[in-house]
Amino acid sequence: MTTGLVSSQVLTSEVLAPTNARQCVRLACDGVAPAQLVDDVTLVVSELVTNATIHGEGEIGLVLRVSEGEVFVTVEDHGRNVGSSPRTAEPFEEYGRGLLIVAEVASSWGVHSLGDAGKLVWCVVHAPTRLANVGWTSPGIPFLLGAAERMSEPFATEAARLVHH
Repeated sequence: MTTGLVSSQVLTSEVLAPTNARQCVRLACDGVAPAQLVDDVTLVVSELVTNATIHGEGEIGLVLRVSEGEVFVTVEDHGRNVGSSPRTAEPFEEYGRGLLIVAEVASSWGVHSLGDAGKLVWCVVHAPTRLANVGWTSPGIPFLLGAAERMSEPFATEAARLVHH
């Protein structure tokens, strides 16, 4: 695996910060990482920067270390709230799933307090591995994020069977 490149950007904490962060990901990954990895990193970065915009303070620092097989991401803000547990969102809530998405897509992630300087959230996203033709379809992220609890019984049972086999 190649070492890749490092890209850093300072974003202002405003409504356009997630959009600007997604553009940074696309530019940093262009020609280095495969498309599915870029899509996954774009999703994760969008969630982390949105959280920093809503729950953090001040400017947001985004650093990406990109290689063809993985992307290491850090998002830093000056807020002192270091909540690091994904919460369970109600079925029709519009917010509250960001860290659940990060936990599902990233290979690993964490939050570090920087004391009075704020906090840093990091994650590593790996390129998806291609499965051999195994003859099944994944039930998808809604199932993995707990939507099975809200599914009809026959579908939930079948989805659970697919995941466990």
